[in-house]
Amino acid sequence: MFHSPRLLAPPLINPNWIFLDSESTVCVFRNKALLTDIGDSPYGKILKVYTNGGSQESTKVGTLDGFGQVWYNPESLANILSMAAVRKVSRITMDSSVDAVMYVHLPTGVKLCFAEGPSGFYYCDINNKSTLFATPSAHCLLSTVDQNKANFRLREVKGVDNSRNLSRKLLHPAATVLRDILVNNRIRNNPIMPADAIRSDFIYGPSIPDLRARTTREQPTHKQAHIPVNIPCALYEEYTNVTLNIDFFYVNGIPVLHTISNCA
Repeated sequence: MFHSPRLLAPPLINPNWIFLDSESTVCVFRNKALLTDIGDSPYGKILKVYTNGGSQESTKVGTLDGFGQVWYNPESLANILSMAAVRKVSRITMDSSVDAVMYVHLPTGVKLCFAEGPSGFYYCDINNKSTLFATPSAHCLLSTVDQNKANFRLREVKGVDNSRNLSRKLLHPAATVLRDILVNNRIRNNPIMPADAIRSDFIYGPSIPDLRARTTREQPTHKQAHIPVNIPCALYEEYTNVTLNIDFFYVNGIPVLHTISNCA
């Protein structure tokens, strides 16, 4: 006996919604536009679903792209995907501390988003492309120069620009050398403050010509060649005939080489 999922009244159910229900044991669709290859069920099988309002029979099946074969019944109230059936073909994840969304990870790498509806059901609206296919996005955690400048006043940013110009005129000295020049007032009538040089590194980062001139390649460590070890004569005479059995086995998906030696 199959138990149908919790359904809403027919006027409230959008035919383009797909429900992901943990209480359903079968997948039944009412929207013909979502399926392909609709035809009679194999071997004349009949699906009979029992609900509080009665029973319903389905005799046709169709193919749902990315999932597989589902039952098709235009008299059904909604498009239902059984969570138990989806779990067998795709991974399902959810982090309720982040968002009330269930993600179905299709084999193609696309994430299908099932958001929580007003009544607590989880559905995917195929007409909403922003939630239908949430492809993983790459992020680069870098700050731009404009974002760094926004942390300072205009007068401070002007001092940073003057500090960087002075560094260019001095042929890009090391940061410690430039600060020593400013702290000890080695350039007369110089309006640039040592704090401007410090802020310059924060906003613009290290000077590229300085890095190219002073960054050296580290000498890699030399790997010693394998040195063979002679086998003692007594050990060699004792084990003159050894059969080595080699096989692979997997631990949590990691291949491990296993060997057993048999001595004659």
